[in-house]
Amino acid sequence: QQITSEAVQLLTESDRVPLGGVFDIRDSLKKASIGGILTAQELLEIGSTLRGSRLMREFLTGTGNSLTILPEWGGRLAVLPGLEKELERCLGPEGEVLDSASPKLRSLRSQLKVYQNRVRDKLESIVKSSENSKYLQEPIVSIRNDRYVIPVKQEYRALFPGIVHDQSASGATLFIEPLAVVELNNQLRIIEAETVEEVNRILKELSGKVKEIADQLRTALDILARL
Repeated sequence: QQITSEAVQLLTESDRVPLGGVFDIRDSLKKASIGGILTAQELLEIGSTLRGSRLMREFLTGTGNSLTILPEWGGRLAVLPGLEKELERCLGPEGEVLDSASPKLRSLRSQLKVYQNRVRDKLESIVKSSENSKYLQEPIVSIRNDRYVIPVKQEYRALFPGIVHDQSASGATLFIEPLAVVELNNQLRIIEAETVEEVNRILKELSGKVKEIADQLRTALDILARL
């Protein structure tokens, strides 16, 4: 009854109780505790829950002296501004790892754009050439097997030396990676692999930091659920 009375008093005195942004992160905490690597989305939900815990603690401990139980609950809520800010710096609102997560990731993604543009520019010059238009099914650049290719009519295959990655259902069109861009595509794949590796390293590092404070978060989650 006292808890209920204090809650009613809070609702009466306050325009808004900060209950938003809290997720059920128990499975994620369990996963991190046994050394698992959390996804960006799982880490985003943990960051949001940390923010919710901090706001609720500030709200409950900032109340008047007439309340006793709820402020005590608030005092046990986890506040970890360092990890909260780090998760915010590394993760975007859609659950993506941001360039700001590390200088290496920013550099790799910048290189990716450079090589993607080089490959596309090279292929665009081929497909837009009036000389080549009659040999192509369409004047477009597409992707097959993660490689940039152009759609060549089957009968003109010999005019475009390169690697065939796919063909149309009818067999009339071959999707060819011209030799002129094979090395650029190879470099692109190498950078893509390094980017994936760096993203995984960041997720592993952040997951390790969650593991260190998993017990504090479980306690906070129990209190937030009761609130």
